[in-house]
Amino acid sequence: MAEQNELPSFPLKTKSIEMIAEGKALKMLPRAKVWKTEDGKVIKEMQFPTTFVGLAQTKADYEYFSKRLGDSVAKSYFVVGEGSNGKPTNLIIQTEIKGRALRDVPDEELKSNQELRDNLIKFFSGCLTMWDEDSRMPDIYGRFANPRATTNIRIEDATNKPYLTDIIASERYFSKNSPLPYRVINQKVIANTRSFIKNLNRQVTY
Repeated sequence: MAEQNELPSFPLKTKSIEMIAEGKALKMLPRAKVWKTEDGKVIKEMQFPTTFVGLAQTKADYEYFSKRLGDSVAKSYFVVGEGSNGKPTNLIIQTEIKGRALRDVPDEELKSNQELRDNLIKFFSGCLTMWDEDSRMPDIYGRFANPRATTNIRIEDATNKPYLTDIIASERYFSKNSPLPYRVINQKVIANTRSFIKNLNRQVTY
């Protein structure tokens, strides 16, 4: 990751910026836009009602997940800047992980790639330990509460290493104590994570 003084200038006026994603995963999360620059940065633009409070919370979540999952959490920098709508916005800056979302890795590749399976077992086991010991989890939501279908974990092509790229997962909504219906969804995600690890160990269809 580039040093802080090498980060793109703000507001977002880099000569070639491409929006690669927009939306939000859950109703309670603020809307996000994700941009990619030609110099290999990913900029996540997130509008919170209280910008500094929201950014501080996101940074605290990032530090917690980094402590728990180590360098499997994408290195991130946090900036308050002007977003594409001209309003104050929280900006999360990461170096692009050159690879694919876990969702886009074919089952056959998971079955044949021992290194990738081992790396995923280690990563998701760390998520389960976090849940069991701290009652928290990162945002590994995928379709039908299945982490196998998540886009928030990217697999680096060169190393087969998984990286958590979505670090916005506050304790209020991603824990055993979350209000309904999020608590139920979290429990389903954790149950599916345990099943996914078993499948990875058994090299069966996912």
